[in-house]
Amino acid sequence: MSNKKASKLAEEFNIAQISGSDSHFSFEFGNAYTLFDGSLKKALKQKKTQSRGKTTFGPLGGLMSFLRYKFNP
Repeated sequence: MSNKKASKLAEEFNIAQISGSDSHFSFEFGNAYTLFDGSLKKALKQKKTQSRGKTTFGPLGGLMSFLRYKFNP
């Protein structure tokens, strides 16, 4: 599911948005994260979360990330 479609559905169903990572290599960890104040449970219930991060789209995203890291550290 695309980020735009996920955001639209979250707004339509009035649910909090979160970010997650589909990391393929250790250097990709932490590229996507969710910001919130206090407890996560409370932030989710109050829909006070913020998604952050960068994404690489497509089935070759992991390979592209690896090559970018290898040739441009």
